[in-house]
Amino acid sequence: ALNADLVRVPRLPELRHPVLGNLYVRELRLWRNPELPRMLIAAPALFTEDLADSLWDAGIATWNWSVNAMSREELMIAAEQLQPQGVVCVNHINGLAEACEELGLPMLEWEVDPSTEALAPATRPVPKTRIFTYRKSHVSTFEKAGFQASYMPLAANPARRHPVELTPSEREQFGAELCFVG
Repeated sequence: ALNADLVRVPRLPELRHPVLGNLYVRELRLWRNPELPRMLIAAPALFTEDLADSLWDAGIATWNWSVNAMSREELMIAAEQLQPQGVVCVNHINGLAEACEELGLPMLEWEVDPSTEALAPATRPVPKTRIFTYRKSHVSTFEKAGFQASYMPLAANPARRHPVELTPSEREQFGAELCFVG
């Protein structure tokens, strides 16, 4: 079995590659817990580990939907086999909203980085797609291209990114009143 058809494999003894097995932690979670609701994460992208961990903490399994490595047909088959509740995407991928609409899947997109690609207008209505951007000026750009967009400031996974407890001497040496992210 390969890719998404792994979730349909009967319960067999689990064998993991000693090195590469760590690359498939999310897939293994889903294989072990096939009853969980699931989301596809358009990969590769920034913050996919944070998204997957946060969704897992909320009781939702995730699967990497390798949008740059798989053919359109393979992506559609994977989505049909996995039967996800939706798709999460970090940064805009032209054509992904339309593919999700074709599959009947809602998509949440979080724009966190400037794109090197020009934003292509939606080729069909995509009412199940919601785009969140940290740049207020991009809301109207996405809306003019046919997407529903909202402003949302940058955020972080507080389970992974949180203040470190410092001793008074460490705070004196490393502490700052202001911090820049980016």
